Amino acid sequence: MTAEMAIELVDSWGRFTIVGNSLDILTAGMAICRDHRLSICDALIVAAAQAARCETLMSEDLSHGQRFGNLRVENPFL
Repeated sequence: MTAEMAIELVDSWGRFTIVGNSLDILTAGMAICRDHRLSICDALIVAAAQAARCETLMSEDLSHGQRFGNLRVENPFL
């Protein structure tokens, strides 16, 4: 990848909501980890998606159709 291609790629990310690490995300992730028996990494992804008010989380690692409140998991490879 050329430097120009990399710059264009990074610039395109501006259309996405960035959810930074915070104590609230960590606390929510830990509760999700406990309540749904997810790994802490997966639980933090779910917590960040919820904080960003996502409706769909694309993942091949979580169960297709699983719901976390208003957040629904979809496996893009099914």
